[in-house]
Amino acid sequence: QLLGGKATEKVRIYVNGWFAGAKEPEEFGEKAKLAMQRGVTAMKWDPFGKNYLNISNAELDKALRCVSAVREACGNKVDLLIEGHGRFNIPTAVKIAKELEQFKPMFFEEPVPPDNLDALKEVKTKSPVAISAGERLYTRWDYRPLFDKMAADYIQPDISHAGGIMELKKIAAEAESRYIPFAPHNPSGPVANAATLQLAATCPNFEILEIMYSDVDWRADVTNESLKYEDGYITIPDKPGLGIEINEEELREEVQEFSKKEKKYKETRKLIDAINNTPEINVTITIDELREEFNRFNKVADRLERLEELRHTIVLYDIDLSKLESELDKFQKEVSLIKICPTCNRPME
Repeated sequence: QLLGGKATEKVRIYVNGWFAGAKEPEEFGEKAKLAMQRGVTAMKWDPFGKNYLNISNAELDKALRCVSAVREACGNKVDLLIEGHGRFNIPTAVKIAKELEQFKPMFFEEPVPPDNLDALKEVKTKSPVAISAGERLYTRWDYRPLFDKMAADYIQPDISHAGGIMELKKIAAEAESRYIPFAPHNPSGPVANAATLQLAATCPNFEILEIMYSDVDWRADVTNESLKYEDGYITIPDKPGLGIEINEEELREEVQEFSKKEKKYKETRKLIDAINNTPEINVTITIDELREEFNRFNKVADRLERLEELRHTIVLYDIDLSKLESELDKFQKEVSLIKICPTCNRPME
C-alpha cells in the first residue's frame, strides 16, 4: 500500500536449483518431471558446464541434449529459462542463442559478461530468442545506458544489490516506459524474497520472479515466512511490513554453528596445504579426497560398532556359533532353490 497499491494479487515464479544432483541430460529430465509434479510452471538452469568464453561443438551438443531432455520431459506446459552466467564471447553467445531457438525458451540470461553493454546489445540484435540481463548492474545509473541502448528484452535487477525497494521501483518504471518486462533476480533468502514480492505486486510490467526450489533446512527456523504457492504463482502476503518477522535468537545460533563449521573447514584446509607443501610427503591431496577418506573411515567404524554389538549378543545369549553356521547353510541352500519371476520379481510357486 505504501508503494502505491497492488497491481496484481499474485505473481508468477520460476524456480532455480530444481536440478540439484543431476549431471547427465537424462537426469535433468527426471528432475524436471519431479519439479513439474510439484506445480512448477517455469524453471531455470545453466546447461553449459564449465565452459568459458567459447564452447566446443561436443560440449554444446551435450548442453542442447540437456535442454532437449527437459523440454521432452515437460512438454510445452513449462517455460524454460536458460542461464549463461555472463561468460561467453559475442560469437559464441549468438551461436548458442540460435541453437536454443528450437526449444522456445522464455529467455537466455546473461549471455556475455556484464561489463560491456555494447556486447550485450550485439548479441540481442542477432539472437532469435529473448535476452535478459541486469543482475550485476547497480542503481538506476547503471541501468540508464542499458535502457538507452535497448540492450535487453527483460531486465533482472536484484533488490539486495541494486539499491533496495525504491531504487528497483524506479528502474522498473523506466523499463515500463520502454515496454521492457521486469523479472527480478532473486536466488535469495526469506527477507529479500519478501521485499521483492511486495515490490513485484506494485509494478505493472512485472513478468516473473525467481525463487530457490530448495534452501538450507533451517530457513523455516529463522523467520515466520509463509508463502501460498499454487499453479506456478505466489499470492502476495498481506501481513504488516514485508510480511515476515525474523527470529533473531535462532538466527544467532545458526550463525554460531556456521562459524564453527567454517573454522573446521579452515583448519582442514590448512592441514591439506601443509601436507601438499611438505617435500618429505610425496603426495598431493584435495579436500574432496580427504572427505572421501573420512567417509571411508566412518563406514569402517560403523561396521566395527555393529560387529561389537553382535559379539555382545552372542555372549549374552550363549549362542552356539557352530549350530548357527549350520542353520545358515541350510537356509542358503533352501533360498537357492527358490525361482524368481523375471517379470514381477517375486518367488514362483
